[in-house]
Amino acid sequence: GWINLPKIHDIQKSGGEQNYATRQYVSDPSGKQVQAPTFKSARNRTYMLDYQPDKPHYEALLALDRSQEITVLRETLRNGDVIYYAGRVSFDADPTTALNEFISNAFAFAPTADSIRYPAV
Repeated sequence: GWINLPKIHDIQKSGGEQNYATRQYVSDPSGKQVQAPTFKSARNRTYMLDYQPDKPHYEALLALDRSQEITVLRETLRNGDVIYYAGRVSFDADPTTALNEFISNAFAFAPTADSIRYPAV
């Protein structure tokens, strides 16, 4: 079954940038370099959520972090679209504290495949 991740208050996405191989040919009198796309950098999503160690999602995130099993994350967007991500969870059980902020936890999600989006019906 699905476990709800309540009170997420920030999501940061990183990675996915295109990398290139650069080459310059001796026979090219212009001396210009050319680039060809190679691979994209690893993607990562970091979620900040309120610290709630007594809720089911806390133990589920701990278990996923320990097992490093590939899991599926389902995200429902405001417009009703649903996106599924497959990947691994890294959960920081130590709370983050700051002045004038709620106590929070962070978990990172490293996708292992492209996401799949289903438009709202």
